[in-house]
Amino acid sequence: MAGSAWYKEIIDPLGGWWGRDEAGDLDGRAYEAAETITPRIRPATAESLAISLGEAQQRYARWGVTSIHLMNNDKSLEVTLTALAIAKPLQKWTVYSWGTWETQRIPEAWAAIDRVAKQTLPKVRVEGPKWIVDGTPIEQNSLQRSAYVDRPGWHGRSNFTDEQLREILQLALARPTQLALHVVGDAETDRVLKLMEQVAPVAIWRAKRVRIEHGDGIGRDVFEKAARLGLVVIQNPTHLAIPPIAGKKMLDHEIVLKGFVNAGIPLAFGSDGGVAEQNPFLNLMLAVLVPSDPSEALTREQALTAYTSGGAYAEVQDQHKGRLAPGFAADLAVLSQDVLTVPTSRLPATTSLLTIVDGPRLVLIAPLPPAAGSGEDLKPPHRLRDSTMLCVHSKPNGSNKPQTRRSPRRPEGGR
Repeated sequence: MAGSAWYKEIIDPLGGWWGRDEAGDLDGRAYEAAETITPRIRPATAESLAISLGEAQQRYARWGVTSIHLMNNDKSLEVTLTALAIAKPLQKWTVYSWGTWETQRIPEAWAAIDRVAKQTLPKVRVEGPKWIVDGTPIEQNSLQRSAYVDRPGWHGRSNFTDEQLREILQLALARPTQLALHVVGDAETDRVLKLMEQVAPVAIWRAKRVRIEHGDGIGRDVFEKAARLGLVVIQNPTHLAIPPIAGKKMLDHEIVLKGFVNAGIPLAFGSDGGVAEQNPFLNLMLAVLVPSDPSEALTREQALTAYTSGGAYAEVQDQHKGRLAPGFAADLAVLSQDVLTVPTSRLPATTSLLTIVDGPRLVLIAPLPPAAGSGEDLKPPHRLRDSTMLCVHSKPNGSNKPQTRRSPRRPEGGR
């Protein structure tokens, strides 16, 4: 089909593009929103998704997770809500709609939320949309100030034009749901912050509480502006362990954690990974170590705050849950070991002996066996923790490919 006129006229989807050769013919590659071609061909069914979500919530309960932020990529809200109804939610779920799923125009993303307004479920909320504004440094599509070391002149690219991003921001302010933006590159961060300031006054943005997923590109030179706009950063500690590519860091600055806290930028944690990477205590360990820059390490109390009250703040539920206080939801977990004192290397072995959601309606789960090679049995419960949040990037087949996602993604053609 190479060279056919119609083949050259295929337009790029909203938020993505098709790879082309020098002649303008499609080369078989799909980028960003175009990668949804695979789940469009084989869409998830509510029944199969219910099995995956049911298994996931049992796994999360064993870690003491009481609230889950589900990034609803590659599937419709209708399918996900039907699947959750079948699975019968144990935790509190906030489902973030996917901005570019089956949308050709930006307003259609909010229309998708409107369509499920009556499809209500106990313990389930719908927010969003979430928009993938740029890619990641792994596949060299996050928009960077400096060119990629092995591609002179290539800085990555944005998934939306300035006009499109401005429309997203304007519509978000006109609607009551929360806006979530996947922003990774430092140059893309500059663009987003600049357009936000052009679209509305700072006070309006602060009230909107925009979620920035990852925030890897937020360096110290924009801390003040990000704090002033009221941005909430949801960082993934597993990113702190990603090794340099071609011997060079993927960003000109280190990914920060303590810097956010010191600058007054609200911080929450999410998993952004597969089954093993979803373990909040693995992420807790990475947050108090920060292998890439130990000076950015948090205290254990700060890391726990990011996972609990920080998670509640990130989903605008901080007046209802996230801490143990009169009038707040009785969401808590009794842990198998004291995560404030146990040796750092043993943090990932932590499990929950008792996970409670909304007080009397509790989930009692037998603890997981000790981590392989630990040589020790689980100890009696040491600490009562307040509600734990987990941000999950869910795939319909039960796997959870990272949002930085495109590690080895081109051969698969899907995100």
